[in-house]
Amino acid sequence: MTAGSRRLRALVRIARLLRKTGAPEPRPGPSDPAAFFAELGRAVPATYTDADQYRDFRRTFMAHPAGKRVLNTLFDWGLLHSNSYREGASTRDVLVREGRRYMALRILDALNAEPTGEADEPTE
Repeated sequence: MTAGSRRLRALVRIARLLRKTGAPEPRPGPSDPAAFFAELGRAVPATYTDADQYRDFRRTFMAHPAGKRVLNTLFDWGLLHSNSYREGASTRDVLVREGRRYMALRILDALNAEPTGEADEPTE
């Protein structure tokens, strides 16, 4: 089984779990990547603070079992549950694996790095 097919199977499992938990169906993104990223950008308020980011990450990944499952999958993809080094791997492969690991570590940092000061409710 290829890495791509494993990822696809994981996404299908996540979608099924979300349906079972009663979570709303995610809206499919537009086929135009520029429009998709523009839509994502509009969701971020002009005054998005570190406290807002911390709270959003905690709510997204820790407040519901589905979020924890997704977080676990992201950490699997980011190789946090295993060693990123493989015997005989090319330099390129090591760099790709380290890039995946770096992104997962950034998510972990965002979950654990509680900002100093009081975290107000985010502006929607």
